Amino acid sequence: MADRTAPTTAIWQGTGFPSLEHLRVQAGQDGIEVDGMVVAVDGGPLRLHYRIECDPDWTVRVLEVHEFHRGSDLTFRSDGAGHWTDGDGRALDEFDGCVDVDLTATPFTNTLPIRRLDLWPGEARDLRMLYVPVPELTARATDQRYTCLARNKDGGLYRYESGSFSADLPVDAEGLVIDYPGYWRRVWP
Repeated sequence: MADRTAPTTAIWQGTGFPSLEHLRVQAGQDGIEVDGMVVAVDGGPLRLHYRIECDPDWTVRVLEVHEFHRGSDLTFRSDGAGHWTDGDGRALDEFDGCVDVDLTATPFTNTLPIRRLDLWPGEARDLRMLYVPVPELTARATDQRYTCLARNKDGGLYRYESGSFSADLPVDAEGLVIDYPGYWRRVWP
């Protein structure tokens, strides 16, 4: 990836269950590379590595997930227009219309639609998401909604909704979640 900026690093600590995540985001003129490692205890030990590739506008093109304890791997590739294939190139029609991904082990995947949509206060968007629950790693499509409640040069506040669940997520200027009430809080930086 040419013309890279300095990588962004974040660390989240789980508040809903014992966990820690280290995240590294590297942006360049050709796109964005995300690398995350989650270590947790949630009904048993969990060590999960994920990698996401995005276009420069934060459209997800690749999601790779490896769960070390169970030895599970998932790979999803997108054309950027809501059409997905698995790691072997087989079409995954059940995810047609999904542009963003939601990996439940990390607050980072909230950054994807926040950055891609670039919403202003009062704006909301309904989305169909490629949703991957952890530790099950059984992907499915879900409907979610993001609403911008406030925004300034230092960050903003976004409401995330899915079914009857909602959370107000404060983010920094990079769109990274600072606090996900009941689940995670950022401890670095």
